[in-house]
Amino acid sequence: MRDKNFPIIAIVIDDLGMQLALTERAIGLDPFVTLAFLPYASDVVSQVALARSAGHEVLLHMPMEPLSGSNDPGPNALYVDLEFREMLRRLRWAFDQIPHAVGLNNHMGSKFTADENAMATVIGEMKSRDLIFLDSRTTPESIATDLAHRRNLLNVRRDVFLDNDRSNGAIRSQLKLIERIAVERGSGIAIGHPYPETFNALEKWVEGARFRGFSLTTISEFTQLINERNNFVQIGD
Repeated sequence: MRDKNFPIIAIVIDDLGMQLALTERAIGLDPFVTLAFLPYASDVVSQVALARSAGHEVLLHMPMEPLSGSNDPGPNALYVDLEFREMLRRLRWAFDQIPHAVGLNNHMGSKFTADENAMATVIGEMKSRDLIFLDSRTTPESIATDLAHRRNLLNVRRDVFLDNDRSNGAIRSQLKLIERIAVERGSGIAIGHPYPETFNALEKWVEGARFRGFSLTTISEFTQLINERNNFVQIGD
């Protein structure tokens, strides 16, 4: 277990499984980085096994309905108007594709995560599995972490996206931002994507961040430490 008095940072890489070469490079990152896999990726079970054998924790990166109908979240996504049984079927199918996932974060989902009835089904299933919910915060209207908090489900939420701008300078600036957040609040979570620019920046950043006194943690360590510090008070409250 990390020293919980240090500023702690967790990094998650989303959207994995679709491009094998980039997924393999993500697997080659420092094992503190948590890897989130799309359930509909080809041969995803084997890719997840490789990630776990390299020491990474894995998340189910669950496709959820966005506000814009022009954005397709992918096969077997969760939509707010699905019947309860179909929503559970899709969710359980997705978990079957990502063996030993420690939790779930949303892929898209700006409409779904703002709908309390829809999210209640997801949170209920995750509570029964004793998993972690990471809110990617694709919308400021998300009620997901509030609902997870009320259900006493371990949950955290994203503070920074690393690579909305993929330029090297912009990604380095976002890494500095997550450091500032961690110093100010004691903790911070950043989400990145499988881009060569993101991998280059992370590979150079890790050793320096540890030298500067940051504790770099997996998502489950991060969540446990936040729970110990805040007794289920949400990050940023």
